[in-house]
Amino acid sequence: MKRIGIFTTHPIQYQAPVWRILAREKSVATKVYFISDHGIVSRMDQGFGQAFAWDVPLLDGYDHEFISRVSISGIRQAVIPDLSGFLARERLDAVMVHGYAAAYSRQLVRYRNANAYRLVMRGEFATKRDPASPAWRAVLRPIYLRQLYRHVDVFASIGKDSTAHLMQHGISPDRIVVAPYCVDDTLIEQQRAVSDRVQNRAVLGVDDSTRLILFSGKLIPRKQPLLLAEAIARLPSKDRVAVCFLGAGEEQDRVETKLRPILGSRLLMPGFVNQSQLGRYFAAADIFCLPSAYDTWGLVVNEAMHWGLPCLVSDRAGSHHDLVIEGQTGFVHPWNDAAALSARLEQLVQNPALLTAMGGEARKHAESYRSAVTATKLLEAFERALSR
Repeated sequence: MKRIGIFTTHPIQYQAPVWRILAREKSVATKVYFISDHGIVSRMDQGFGQAFAWDVPLLDGYDHEFISRVSISGIRQAVIPDLSGFLARERLDAVMVHGYAAAYSRQLVRYRNANAYRLVMRGEFATKRDPASPAWRAVLRPIYLRQLYRHVDVFASIGKDSTAHLMQHGISPDRIVVAPYCVDDTLIEQQRAVSDRVQNRAVLGVDDSTRLILFSGKLIPRKQPLLLAEAIARLPSKDRVAVCFLGAGEEQDRVETKLRPILGSRLLMPGFVNQSQLGRYFAAADIFCLPSAYDTWGLVVNEAMHWGLPCLVSDRAGSHHDLVIEGQTGFVHPWNDAAALSARLEQLVQNPALLTAMGGEARKHAESYRSAVTATKLLEAFERALSR
């Protein structure tokens, strides 16, 4: 039986279901190696501005090992100590790394030829660069990546933009397997089964005639919660909406200052909410927004669609290429354009039939982005790499 080593930063709530499914596969033996215990042990998260640990099980159901336990801030610099000895002990036939940003990933790429394992790379590859990154990186990055990518046997693309990036860098289609980005759809289904929409809305103080608009994530400039606040302020029917900013971060006070005088008690800011409690907010919502200035994907859009919410997503969020079918599962708005976002919100608020129809289409579309689908495609990537 072939031995597959999956190397990733830390236990992540979206990934654990995939590792569990792969662990049940009889044709290969998979083991997950973590660099940090962030999310398992309560540690400070700079984006949320507080310490937390996830409150759902992330380590059960699959073989795993912590190579180290560095803080989240030290992950990119972390390497695997005595890598030669480690590889001799583990005897891996194939290795999967998540991208190339972390030092340990590049370390495994460099050791590939000397150690005769096959290499699969899965990452949040994107055609657009982060506007916050320095300009020189845009010039040198393609040169560096073309050299690095030569050492990869198979790429596990997360979606359309990821595939476009790889093909721009000379990767042939036979070296690409699309393993769609996914969330813990099993947890969402469990929460849906016990969620009472009417009760949840009553607890939040949202009546039947009010449309609840939801934002979920870190309240940081890159996610642009203030752009959503500006769009709400422009809404002609702002008296018919409530808005919930689910999360915490440095923009929290600015959002409240902008919207509290306009919405009063219809502005909901519960702060950081852990995984087991997220469902009651998604179940109560009518519309989801992700107005990011830059997101290589934005998995929260997957979550919202599993909950049957139409999604308004900026054209700087990579997931819009795959998840947002214009006018069916949601709308894409130009990034940093509050007027365009406000116009789309108004269209949904004023059209209950469209809102319901788009929510149903969103939930149906999300079926293609389940953990089981991703696990099957990753297995295909492993098999293709091993056969090269």
